[in-house]
Amino acid sequence: MPSFSKVLLFCCFGIATAYAVAIAAGARGILEPTLPRHLEATLGASAAEVGLLFTLSTTVYGLTSPLVSLVTERHGMTRTAITGTIMMAVTLPLLGVAPTMFFSAAVLCCVNIGFAFLLNPTSAELGDAVEHRGLSCYGVVYAIYNIAYAIGMMSASNLAALLSDRFSVFEILLSVSVILLLFVPVMLGAGKRMQPVAETR
Repeated sequence: MPSFSKVLLFCCFGIATAYAVAIAAGARGILEPTLPRHLEATLGASAAEVGLLFTLSTTVYGLTSPLVSLVTERHGMTRTAITGTIMMAVTLPLLGVAPTMFFSAAVLCCVNIGFAFLLNPTSAELGDAVEHRGLSCYGVVYAIYNIAYAIGMMSASNLAALLSDRFSVFEILLSVSVILLLFVPVMLGAGKRMQPVAETR
């Protein structure tokens, strides 16, 4: 029977991780309704070119996964996720001022690398948290993960619809970057709360 302190620590960590998943999904999801129209309007990009750009960046995301696993094992989930958060925050606004399609492709690849560093460690870390705390709520944990991801994606779509008529793509992406940076202290706090438990592994 797990102690109350273990359950409480796990809940705090789970909530922070769910926030990380939602914010990662929202920051990535905001691009789908905004970036294609922006590239078509400013750079004259065709639908095929936009599709190729997203395909290339998604491929880079997949290729980054082994590196993310290596960094997570060496430096932990918190540092890895914070690295991804900062990388996304720095690169997202650049998509709103990209002068060429080549520049847009390079920046979007960087965004997706940051997305991998922020999102990928969370599912494995949730599983480890369940196992090392003597709990057995795997289904609930991954349900929370999926719900958080869906909330992030839906919130991004609604935010884009509300803001696109009033603000430029650069301003929208800059706002998302600020939200990402504001979340960094939350991740730091969650990591510190879990540190004493992690040391007992």
